[in-house]
Amino acid sequence: MSTARTQPSVTKILATVIILACINVVSTASTSKLVRIGSFAANSDLTEVSHRRFLRTSVAEERKLALSFPWLGQAVSGTQSWAATLLQTLQQKWSQMRMKSPNDMFKKLKLDNTGDQLFSSPRFSKWLSYVRTNSKTNPDMAIFSTLAYHYSDEALVKLLDAAKKVDSTKVLATKLEGLQFTNWVHARESPEYVFKVLALDRMGSNTFTSPQFSKWLSYMNKAETSDPEMAIYRVLGTYHSDDVLVKMFAAAKQAESTRALASSLEKVQFENWARGGESPSHVFKALALDQMDTQIFASPQFSKWTSFVSKANTKNPDVAMYTTLGTFYSDDILAKMFAAGKQVDSTKGLATRLEGIQLANWENAGKSAESAFKTLKLDTLPGSQLFESQFINTWASFVTRTHKDPDAIMVALLKDRYGDETLAKMIAAATKTERTEKLAVDLRSAQFKTWFSQGKTPENVNTLFKVAANSDDLTKKISREYDIFFSKSKVAFNRPANRPARNGIYIAG
Repeated sequence: MSTARTQPSVTKILATVIILACINVVSTASTSKLVRIGSFAANSDLTEVSHRRFLRTSVAEERKLALSFPWLGQAVSGTQSWAATLLQTLQQKWSQMRMKSPNDMFKKLKLDNTGDQLFSSPRFSKWLSYVRTNSKTNPDMAIFSTLAYHYSDEALVKLLDAAKKVDSTKVLATKLEGLQFTNWVHARESPEYVFKVLALDRMGSNTFTSPQFSKWLSYMNKAETSDPEMAIYRVLGTYHSDDVLVKMFAAAKQAESTRALASSLEKVQFENWARGGESPSHVFKALALDQMDTQIFASPQFSKWTSFVSKANTKNPDVAMYTTLGTFYSDDILAKMFAAGKQVDSTKGLATRLEGIQLANWENAGKSAESAFKTLKLDTLPGSQLFESQFINTWASFVTRTHKDPDAIMVALLKDRYGDETLAKMIAAATKTERTEKLAVDLRSAQFKTWFSQGKTPENVNTLFKVAANSDDLTKKISREYDIFFSKSKVAFNRPANRPARNGIYIAG
């Protein structure tokens, strides 16, 4: 009787074992589906990682079962508790076998077709609830790994960035964004790759103002780099030209939050140019100095450029600077540039030296006084404005270095252009201005010497200028000053030691 009762029990047990074994095989097989994500494991420790490894989904991990029947011996021995234990185990295994992975449920809900509208889909909320209920170890990781399977890094960045702007999805999106960055760090993704994924390669000079840039900097801080600033500069240089980087750094230096970094990167850029042997012309153009015109000496970028040239060309930096300036600007613009630079104490020395090089070049080229006059566009000015031009002193300097009697040469040229009477008035007016006083006095002396050599008396001059009928100050000034000059010159002329000069002017010996 006892044997008859035991036999059916053993039969049931064996049948149950077979069913459970089948269930276990199916359940184990269902865990073989893999999701390709980044290189850190789906657990909180994030250890033992490798580049782009394939990971099982967290839900699949939970469904993985071992074939173990601790109740079997007890059931065979005839205990009566086997039925309840067997039923409970069977129900658990059956439930686990029917449970879908996060990825399976994602596809079942057709969320893989929602694109960038994922977070706004009602089905997404349903899926989140499912994952959080059935993923006991790390639901956020299960969510991220599923999204990473269906979206590229670029698409996921855009998706999460948009979701962070919505209150209902902001918290989750922020967590997932953190997981994505952690994934990149453990995967040892290159700074260039992350920069491009964040679409920073399309930001141009506005890169530093982008929220994505601060995220990228955070990534760079976590990544292992021996020289972070150089690493940042190299990535920026990969996607942007030198002139764009210059604008980028200049703009970033205007904001307190990015000023320090931008200044450091600007320094790295100049050091990189020096090491790379970049020409003064290349750096000049990169700094947009070719667009500054006559106010170039006032530009902060100009002082940086001159410093670069001085370090890169220690033999003759002034010539290198002048050659570069001459590549981008005409002679008349250069003359204006140097004249303006000479008015400021901080640039006066350099401007004077560069002007000297220009005049030496003209001299070596055989340029005449009249040619230089035209080069400086002085021939386009009416007589009343000639001495107001900043170029009049430049022209005088050139004539002085190329002629033995520069004042006489200048007076002769100006007389032919404006006439004797008009020139005398121009010179008289120029003596009242500090900037042109010395030149005007020298020219007045040369003109008076010419008149004296021509035998003109004060009466002749008064008649020429109609002093009796003319009461303007300039006319009276010319008459009075020539009268004094004539008297002194006549006395000197009558001395026996005087000898006539080659130009016909008698000079006291």
